Amino acid sequence: MRIFNRMAGWSLVVFVLTVGWWFRSRTHMDVVLYKPVVGEDVLDSAQFWGCDGKWMYIRTVLKPAPQTANRTGRVLSWQSVPCDVDARPPGAPGIEWPSFTHYEGPMTFGSSRGSQYVAFVPVWPLAIASCVLPALWVLLHTGRRTTAKGAGFTPTVTGPGTVSPYAGAAGVLPPA
Repeated sequence: MRIFNRMAGWSLVVFVLTVGWWFRSRTHMDVVLYKPVVGEDVLDSAQFWGCDGKWMYIRTVLKPAPQTANRTGRVLSWQSVPCDVDARPPGAPGIEWPSFTHYEGPMTFGSSRGSQYVAFVPVWPLAIASCVLPALWVLLHTGRRTTAKGAGFTPTVTGPGTVSPYAGAAGVLPPA
């Protein structure tokens, strides 16, 4: 039971963070970028974008690495940009993100050739999945508790094959 309680607690934390980010994503775009050291003249980068209740993951592999590639060390950066989805006028350029979509294919950047993988995932599946264990915990801990012995419902046999819940305090039906 202790493991279940911890899992439910962590799941609740993930749920609160996910829903909080989901509401914030209506007015902000978050970008996380990771580029390891360029090795053997191969550029391998990963980007994680989030906006409007959706996440986008991009992985790019280029060979040979472009001349502009970082060759001194790893890069891990995070950036948050105001991006009010509702305030954008109709027809204005912006990101129209699909749901549950992925793409994998070739990519060209100058003289570099490689591949790119892009995946779009909405946030709501994580929100739903992370609220299951806390909901089960609440159901298990707010269930009907038994009281002292004899204080609950005591059915009484009143005749052949019949049960009456209307027995007196001693469990005997009054005479008819």
